[in-house]
Amino acid sequence: MAQKKKDTPSPFGNLLKTLPPPPFELSEMAARIYSDEGEKLIALVMLKASDIHALAQFANEASTYIRCTLETEKEPLVVELHNKVTAPNHYRKLAETAFKNMLSLSDRLGLSPASRHKLKGYKAFTDLDEKETSWYQ
Repeated sequence: MAQKKKDTPSPFGNLLKTLPPPPFELSEMAARIYSDEGEKLIALVMLKASDIHALAQFANEASTYIRCTLETEKEPLVVELHNKVTAPNHYRKLAETAFKNMLSLSDRLGLSPASRHKLKGYKAFTDLDEKETSWYQ
């Protein structure tokens, strides 16, 4: 049986060991989400350079969802418009859209258990040894 070369890339491609800066400017909240989720993906050995834009978009959508949800809680769910017609609170609609976008992006990135399983199989749920979790070194 032929031995595998030491420098042969993994079947998943070139995975990141450190999180690069976001590809575009993020709000403070989105930057925190980008950092937190990016570090989790690196620890799970699941983040590639090609995922960085999707991760930044995910962080933006998550931030929008949180902000809109907080605004929705300040006002009634149904509001009266200037022409006396009632309508759902506009922040609620924005939050729903951001949530749908966030879920779609989280599936692409492997942030949910189902998407991790789809990407890595049962390996996604096994405990990583110390060497594999040392992404910060």
